[in-house]
Amino acid sequence: MTKIQLILILLTCILHQNKIHAQSAGDYRSLQSGNWNTAGNWQIYSNSAGWSTATSKPGSSRNVTVQCGHIITLDGSNSCNNLTIESGATLNSTVGSASAYYLRVGGVANSNAIVQNDGLLGSTTTTGDGIILEAAANAASVIIKGSGICQVARLRAVSANTSNFSMEI
Repeated sequence: MTKIQLILILLTCILHQNKIHAQSAGDYRSLQSGNWNTAGNWQIYSNSAGWSTATSKPGSSRNVTVQCGHIITLDGSNSCNNLTIESGATLNSTVGSASAYYLRVGGVANSNAIVQNDGLLGSTTTTGDGIILEAAANAASVIIKGSGICQVARLRAVSANTSNFSMEI
């Protein structure tokens, strides 16, 4: 990376920290760069204690944010409810598209899940980057929005989804 790119990422992170995000008990956010399955890379929100280091990775009913400046790497298939990738943040995978891991969104029954991607979902250096972005079987809809880059191996709804499902990009 050039010095200019690093400076721009740093400025984006600083400016983004001034935004206010509503949190709910059980929400997860990245604490540092690292693997999704490593609990120490996450913080969890509690209404009484605020943000604290998580003791487990995010699960299907949890809202997840990858914070600016962090790179979270899928090191196995996982799920969450809503997903936010902030500007200057990356969510990628340890495998290529031939043996991709899924990231299932919309884990809360009848949810209208949102993938807010203002960073990088996947990779700009390898095709698909081994991520299958899919809607959970009980999701009502998934909305993918934001100003970021999305390069994944596949985008699909789980075949067991029997609801009147919709996906909006």
